[in-house]
Amino acid sequence: MATFDHAGRKCPSCRAELGKSTSIGHEGPPRKGLMSVCAYCAVVLVYDSPASFHAITAEEEMKLDDETSDKLSTLQSAVKAVMRQKGQKGGTAG
Repeated sequence: MATFDHAGRKCPSCRAELGKSTSIGHEGPPRKGLMSVCAYCAVVLVYDSPASFHAITAEEEMKLDDETSDKLSTLQSAVKAVMRQKGQKGGTAG
């Protein structure tokens, strides 16, 4: 597991500044095609390169295998639960 700095980059969905990301089950910097979940709105982010990402498209989402889709859904649910506990509006995705 490794942590990467994303200073100044914002979520394309909620525009929250995303300072860092942590890889899970992957060593090395983020690479094209890897995914993450915004810790503020729970939207799935797809890396275009180590330094850029975009919100998952409907086409990309349809192509996910069941295991990946389930893992992302679990992460999204966890983010939304944390946001509810903090008393904030939770998630725009899922």
